[in-house]
Amino acid sequence: IPDSLCELGYGAFQDNRRLQRVAFAEGSGLQKIPEKAFYNAQFLRQISLPKGIQSVDEQAFARCKSLSSIYLPEGITVIRRKAFHFAGLTELILPESLKTLEASAFQRCSSLTYVRIPSGVRYIGEQAFSGCDRMKILEIDHDPDYLGEHIANRSTVIRCRKGSAVDAWCREHGYQTEYL
Repeated sequence: IPDSLCELGYGAFQDNRRLQRVAFAEGSGLQKIPEKAFYNAQFLRQISLPKGIQSVDEQAFARCKSLSSIYLPEGITVIRRKAFHFAGLTELILPESLKTLEASAFQRCSSLTYVRIPSGVRYIGEQAFSGCDRMKILEIDHDPDYLGEHIANRSTVIRCRKGSAVDAWCREHGYQTEYL
């Protein structure tokens, strides 16, 4: 996708059955991946997002079952509701610039096994990682301002600091913990 493209439209590649790889040109002016941009692009395996991206909007990569990994560049501050719902992600590295994970952002990404939440994240919405059946560890080494209900399955161990607000939240909501 050329650097002259500054905006993708709603559902630009929605339901595309042929798309397998996407690369944005260096210097792209694109600032967000809009709602349902790649929704249900079932054969999308690889995408390289440009450095200027600040948000991944609702259901942008939902139902991208072949998308096993994605590089989320520094600069992204928000991942919106159900942005990666039911995607095939096996690996996820969240950028330090991230501030907000909205409700169900990674819900039902059943191949994820481990996620570390960066220390800048202030908001983790309801069910952000629920339905991630293989997730063993969710690491939160700081105290966000908001932790929603059911952020992960009960079988997921939350790795946090002993005595932290996250530790108290885990005890209150019945999650197993490991301490950093």
